[in-house]
Amino acid sequence: MYQYPESFAITNAEEHDRNHFECLVDKTEATYVVDRGYFDYKVLNRLHNEGYFFVTRTKCNTKLTVLSQIEVADPKKQ
Repeated sequence: MYQYPESFAITNAEEHDRNHFECLVDKTEATYVVDRGYFDYKVLNRLHNEGYFFVTRTKCNTKLTVLSQIEVADPKKQ
């Protein structure tokens, strides 16, 4: 079963979209594709723990920690 967001908000150009982010994220199990302007670790982590999924580009100064790695077989050697 596919889930699609069903709402949107029209705002003036002076207001930052981030102010409406949590109003628009309203379907658990849906995957939201968001711009880096929405990148807020605390908010995304809380919403992820509630069952929401996100795809976003990271900011260039984001510090990452590798928690685990998965080996991928080289298709040329198979």
